[in-house]
Amino acid sequence: MSTPFHPPRIWSRPLRFPAPLANILGLMLCFVSLAPAEAEIADAVLDSLRENPPRTVSDRLRTVETLLNVNEGELARKYLEPVLQAQLSDEQLKALNTRFGASYFLRLMREPALEPLGDQFAIRVFEAATRAARDPQQVQALVDQLLVASDTEAVLLVDQLMSAGPAGTAALITQLSQTDLTETKTRRRLVEAVGLGGRDAVPVIEAGVDAGDAEVAAAAILASRDLWPDFPRVRDAALTRYFDPLDSPARQAARALATRYYGRRLDSQEVGCWLAEQTGRELHTEELDGEVWFWLDEESRFGNRRVGADLERYYRAARLARSLYAQHPQNPDAAPLYALTAAGLAKW
Repeated sequence: MSTPFHPPRIWSRPLRFPAPLANILGLMLCFVSLAPAEAEIADAVLDSLRENPPRTVSDRLRTVETLLNVNEGELARKYLEPVLQAQLSDEQLKALNTRFGASYFLRLMREPALEPLGDQFAIRVFEAATRAARDPQQVQALVDQLLVASDTEAVLLVDQLMSAGPAGTAALITQLSQTDLTETKTRRRLVEAVGLGGRDAVPVIEAGVDAGDAEVAAAAILASRDLWPDFPRVRDAALTRYFDPLDSPARQAARALATRYYGRRLDSQEVGCWLAEQTGRELHTEELDGEVWFWLDEESRFGNRRVGADLERYYRAARLARSLYAQHPQNPDAAPLYALTAAGLAKW
């Protein structure tokens, strides 16, 4: 008797795919299932906009964000255009920056569908926020609060002062120059705050060290303490006061920090050689700030001015050359560098 035929039961077992293929199939299924959902969400968003169109600037910006989230960049652009055309004040722009945050406006700048509107509007917002942060009255109010704040509050206040850039450093150094030597906690807090300013603090420190008021110069030198390892320019500035008159507080501050940093006292010849070398470097530097800061003795305050690259180089070099010529005339480069920088400044 023949044996009945039984086909192999290959379909009675679950199908098993190699792991890479299984992953690909899984992703394909996800896209298939998600695509209709995304389309439905986009339709719902558009229906909502037709029923409840945005009426305020904030509403429009929120709508722009929503449309970008559902890949409706071209429509988002149409909602952004009237916002850009509106004549918004600095106060309004600052409020928008506070409400939406910097990350929102950075996103506008990155979205190809919004070019160039996203860039233009984000820059306006950031510039308004910067002007507000550097407002002298606001900055001074922050410094006044810092003097009496708890340690926890001080962290937040210093963060706001850093947002003010060089203007924050200027206010801190001015306050430091008016603070009694016995108020060690206050002085330490001010010095530490300046140190957190990093590169933004450098041009203001240079200006303070160059001040005719020796108390301001001493305060600027002390405030530069935490920046000596990373920013040679503040060391150069301090060394211009190293050979001030014996009773000068600027001389005392410069020598205290130099001894702390170098581990020994410096002699006139090496300071002169160093200043000559740094003067030459400043004349050819590419590390530019785009502005110069200075101390106005008559008004007892810092000032600043936007300048071109050549003027900034001459201005910074002239500070060093002036000290080199006055305090180290025996240096063979002192007179030529002084004449060169003075002639350079005279062109402007």
